[in-house]
Amino acid sequence: MNRAHNLAYRIRTGRHRAFQPGGAFEATARRSDDGTASVYARYSTAAAHTGLPR
Repeated sequence: MNRAHNLAYRIRTGRHRAFQPGGAFEATARRSDDGTASVYARYSTAAAHTGLPR
């Protein structure tokens, strides 16, 4: 689960080039009933309108 949390953090902060600029994506890590961890990410349109560079 730690790796999933780490990846979600890197997505939120824009440390992955595909998820730049930082703050443009929301990301969360979740654990399913069978114990596997998943990361969910989505583009935040609110962040796109706050003056962040594109």
